[in-house]
Amino acid sequence: SAEQWHFCLLARVHDSEPIEGENADSCDIGYFVTHNNNVAWKNITVIEGHHNKAIVWFQNHLKYRNNFKFRFSSPLTLKGEKLISYSELFIVLDPKTFNSWIEGGRKGEGIEDAGECRIRIIDLNATIDNINLEPNAIGKLETEIHFLAELLPEDSIFTFDISMYDEKGE
Repeated sequence: SAEQWHFCLLARVHDSEPIEGENADSCDIGYFVTHNNNVAWKNITVIEGHHNKAIVWFQNHLKYRNNFKFRFSSPLTLKGEKLISYSELFIVLDPKTFNSWIEGGRKGEGIEDAGECRIRIIDLNATIDNINLEPNAIGKLETEIHFLAELLPEDSIFTFDISMYDEKGE
């Protein structure tokens, strides 16, 4: 892949169920994951120094309109340091998703509206709640990290996780 900073990890459980597209030479990963009950997909983006953005695409795979929650978390480094202590962290939503969040009451925890489809993360376990998506709707979420030049952490490796949940918490 030309993208040496973004990786899609796939895992599958072998059981008696057939895996659709298992032996195909090429396959749409989104189709492969959504049409097989025993396949999981995890995205990892590695950001180094001068890169400060990563993009995540998401989709409502349900057959009905549903509200979703995004949870943003960052565990402490091995040295016990917090990402948020050394950076300003923003989430940038595509305009349609941002408007859905506004229509849903701008709900969330550990966040503040930063304007222009941007939301600032101000707590380690932040959420953006009540984003209503149509069936099969696809949206874009971008992380934007600005490290503070005056503060240098002992440990330079931070983890930032993004999880998406439906109304049932799944």
